[in-house]
Amino acid sequence: QNRRWDNDFRTLAALIADGGLGEVQRFESRFERWRPQLKGGWRESGDPDEIGGLLYDLGSHVVDQALVLFGPAVQVYAESDVRRPGAAADDDTFIAITHENGVRSHLYVSATTAQLGPRFRVLGSAAGYVKYGLDPQEAALREGLRPVAGEPWGEEVEELWGRIGSGESPLTGGGTP
Repeated sequence: QNRRWDNDFRTLAALIADGGLGEVQRFESRFERWRPQLKGGWRESGDPDEIGGLLYDLGSHVVDQALVLFGPAVQVYAESDVRRPGAAADDDTFIAITHENGVRSHLYVSATTAQLGPRFRVLGSAAGYVKYGLDPQEAALREGLRPVAGEPWGEEVEELWGRIGSGESPLTGGGTP
């Protein structure tokens, strides 16, 4: 699972391991997009032989990340829908996992989200963490860029690092991780 190496996920794992959030109670993870029109291709195919749909595509990553962070599941609930006209495979899925340790994961993968939610939101007994935006490596690769030895790669600008805080905070969030 290559998403275990995304910088934002590695940062999140370090924050949880550090204990600064306290006992984690809820984990939210999203891969959301606003694509009201179909693009075609295997992701939007309804053919089981092609494992089409977002549940098999991006859903595998959010589930894997939740299991890596919080361990085995004892209960799973999911809603999976085909919302776009002409679509043959799921394009809007929600998965709820209750982990053995009591953490609840709420996972979203969607191509029908007009207002994108945070990539990660973790609520702990001492603080919460919110992170918007995807790891920058994917966009850089799509633009044809490649890592070069000795040069920074996949680094996010500070305003996209995410925010840690508790209680009420301004729209810009709490402190930096």
